[in-house]
Amino acid sequence: MKSLDSQQLQPDEYPVSEFYKASIVEGVTIKQTARNWVAALLIKDPKSGSESIRIYQWHRTTNEGDWKRRGIITLDKSDQVRDLSSALLRFAHTVANAQLVKLQNKTGSRAQKNLGHE
Repeated sequence: MKSLDSQQLQPDEYPVSEFYKASIVEGVTIKQTARNWVAALLIKDPKSGSESIRIYQWHRTTNEGDWKRRGIITLDKSDQVRDLSSALLRFAHTVANAQLVKLQNKTGSRAQKNLGHE
């Protein structure tokens, strides 16, 4: 899996409205396939000057079509950012533990096959 640092684009490469395009401070692609794309963008509001995190989801109906916005979450208060960060960290531990158990089970099954116990 690529690190998030390797998935950074120039701000003008994200398919956001022209209103926000010049206001992107930084962006990170979280996941991208041929037809779906999720990215977190740090945006400085052109009117108020305040910064917010906007998590975008785009999709396209063909592999070569234009990206269309499917959803957006805006976090503009520190408690929202803190709460989301906390939830993601908690869930990340759960997912990581589940993947570890799955890997251990898969490895254990192979070992049993190799020993002729299956």
